[in-house]
Amino acid sequence: MHERLTSGFTLLEYAADCHRILEVEYPQKEECYLHKNLNNQMFKSNLSITNSFENLLTDLRKEYCSDFYINWDEIFIYSMNCESCGKKILIKKFKSEISDKSRWCADCASKYNASQFSGTGSWQTIKELRLTNTNHQFFLELPMSDFGIKENDIILVKSRNGNFFVLL
Repeated sequence: MHERLTSGFTLLEYAADCHRILEVEYPQKEECYLHKNLNNQMFKSNLSITNSFENLLTDLRKEYCSDFYINWDEIFIYSMNCESCGKKILIKKFKSEISDKSRWCADCASKYNASQFSGTGSWQTIKELRLTNTNHQFFLELPMSDFGIKENDIILVKSRNGNFFVLL
């Protein structure tokens, strides 16, 4: 074999019918997060999923004397109003996890008529959490389990000093 690349990966294909081997080397791309060397620090937390993100971010602030925030790749929908009757519906899922029928409560969904669609639903959503933003206070006080966090999960938190992994 010839000189190997230090980063990236190698694809090796073998054709059994003619006993030939094809070796292809792929260099690492800057935007490839699967092969990127991450120099993130790990923080072992004594909190559980019943604690809030406010507790977690406060612990990190005390430990590292820096402000941290949590940023999701997509919008988290905590609740929305039924688009027919206005009743509040708890969703507690990311936008990609909900279907179109989630826009109506159970009562209205069973009797929904397309001509009655108003399109005036009010969604309670969030994409990032910061201790310093007073608009985030409601979400900061919710238990982490409301956001789908499980015991022994790893949470990525960010600061101006870099990223940290938090192990619950």
